[in-house]
Amino acid sequence: MALHRVLHVVRGGATTTHLLPERGTLTIGRGAHNDVDIDDPSVSRRHALLHVGTSLSVEDLGSRNGTRVRRLSESEPLENEDTAELSEPHAPST
Repeated sequence: MALHRVLHVVRGGATTTHLLPERGTLTIGRGAHNDVDIDDPSVSRRHALLHVGTSLSVEDLGSRNGTRVRRLSESEPLENEDTAELSEPHAPST
């Protein structure tokens, strides 16, 4: 049985789930022209790329608010259950 990876997009308490291909590159941004459309004004029209293969990585496309993985820059590969922020950073929970 093949393992299917998914991307969960959480916005305002609502979650959408996107089935990921085995390999390829998905565009993430605000607008229907993206593979993953996030309707949020803090997400750029072409915000980031999600590279899918034996590993997952996210690449910021010069977005206004940046892209962070584990609250760091997006340079490391994603791991299972990782969180990537594509909008304005939120204050850490206390």
